[in-house]
Amino acid sequence: MEAQEHLKRVKELWASGQHQNAVNECQKALSIFPQHLDTRHFYALMLNAAGRVEDAFQTLKNLCERPDAPPIVFQDLGRILMAANNADLAQKVLQFALQRFPQHAAGYRELGLAMLKNREPLQAIEVLEKGTHLERGDWSLWQNLGMAYAEIEKPNEAVQHFDRALKICGSPGNLSEPFYTLPTPNDIAGIKLAKSDSLNHAGRIEELRNCVLDVLATAPENTQAWYALSNLMHFSSESPELQQMENLAKDASIAGMPAIAKQYLNFALGKAWRDAKSPENAMKYYDTANRLRRADFNYDNEAACLHLQHIKDRYPAACFSDLPAIASNKDSADILFVIGMPRCGSTLTEQILSSHPHAHGAGELLIAPQLKQSIFGELFPFTSQENPDSETQTKIQQFGREYRQQLEQRLNQRGQMDQIGRDHVIVDKMLGNFMWVGLILQAIPNARFIHCTRNAVDTCLSAYTLRFSSGYPYCFDQSELGSYYKAYEDLMAHWHNVVPEDRLLKVSYERIVANTESEAKRITEFAGLAWTDKVLSFHKTRRAIRTASFDQVNKPIYSSSVERWKPYATWLRPLLQSLGHAELKEEI
Repeated sequence: MEAQEHLKRVKELWASGQHQNAVNECQKALSIFPQHLDTRHFYALMLNAAGRVEDAFQTLKNLCERPDAPPIVFQDLGRILMAANNADLAQKVLQFALQRFPQHAAGYRELGLAMLKNREPLQAIEVLEKGTHLERGDWSLWQNLGMAYAEIEKPNEAVQHFDRALKICGSPGNLSEPFYTLPTPNDIAGIKLAKSDSLNHAGRIEELRNCVLDVLATAPENTQAWYALSNLMHFSSESPELQQMENLAKDASIAGMPAIAKQYLNFALGKAWRDAKSPENAMKYYDTANRLRRADFNYDNEAACLHLQHIKDRYPAACFSDLPAIASNKDSADILFVIGMPRCGSTLTEQILSSHPHAHGAGELLIAPQLKQSIFGELFPFTSQENPDSETQTKIQQFGREYRQQLEQRLNQRGQMDQIGRDHVIVDKMLGNFMWVGLILQAIPNARFIHCTRNAVDTCLSAYTLRFSSGYPYCFDQSELGSYYKAYEDLMAHWHNVVPEDRLLKVSYERIVANTESEAKRITEFAGLAWTDKVLSFHKTRRAIRTASFDQVNKPIYSSSVERWKPYATWLRPLLQSLGHAELKEEI
């Protein structure tokens, strides 16, 4: 039997589910034809599918070193590396492959995806567009382009590219080189859901609704689409959509669904029953959803809270005693950080500021936390007793310099930098920067911070009802959420005690709701902006918003989110106990 006949037999066994027999047959073939590249390549893919990632990596690495290795071997090695969260090495492998195969369109597709994972969206766009010139009919090239444009917050351009991908999926035609996979129904649904996300950020709500309904029309079992729909409509107990989700939850097939699919469905059902004013049913589904989501994280809440204590110890009042006055003659725009816990009303504060003609809402930027990680390391700050040489003046200056460089680069990516003058204020709404107030003030002395607050239980409950796509691992367990909130509250009390008042302002969501104009004046005055009534029409300001609060800030002020927690008190005992507020315990 020739090598190709052995390989054909191996693939047949694998396709029929006889995986161990396929592996045995493949090993037999390799003992006869040890240098047969296609057989060894398929063997590596089987190893990877069986969870033997390191063996698969080494096998593909060895194949890539052969002069006869085809492009697909490099692509598969890149995919394995990306799946193992090693996008840096994947990018290097794929760049090397393109040097050998510069006319291979699929190589550009995979390299662009690796660049996206490495948060290099502009470079990804350049690479992916080269790929589309080589192969106009590769749907995944256009999908990846859509993802890249979404990343640089150009949602309308992203929608155009997702539409192009969907058009090709409808009639893929003949390609000059084979697809890695033809589009499956799940692939098509994934593109539509990515498109719906961009439609959301662009404020194209009716198109968004139609896009989600289109997914459900062909795939009623798609729980991610149900989750998206749950955030677009208001349910009653009689809503047919609620009954459809309940039926899906009771269907035997749910047991075989991936955990993420169950998460989406349970979060969606929690939202539906919350709308229907059934706290008991809502919390039943929210508790299940959060238990499933919490399992996704290897997270130590006790260590996270201790970390906040170390930060507090690291920055006593003396660190801020000689801060220079905020300069009036500036050569660049001021930077204002909006900080707090998720669901604290921060998007409303940012939207008020962004409605000012001399303010620019930059969204939730990862620049500061990533610089902290790369310059000072994961363990920063150390305890004061260890006192290592981690916080040198050189590093602080590097942090400030690189923050401004990366901020300018990000705004240039979006085509926004030319609109920002020296008298403007740029708003960075990465809430987790509450940890780094001290570090940022040392690195960017002109920085200001607005600390957004809201009733503690309302904040925590609101966070508990959402499936955050990344970060916030403390949100998925009531006790951990309450403990972390207390540690955050303690650190913020410290900042308010030691940081000058002209650098840190506390803003209450409830006060904004009760007296919008006076609070808006406080906010704009603190930011160094002249008053304008335009900020009171914040709900008319159209810009890309990539948070769960998009819908709220595109409406006038309303009070329905104030003290929303009270009907849920019976089911929030772990949270209330962890928060430790005596007055809240008395209200149960």
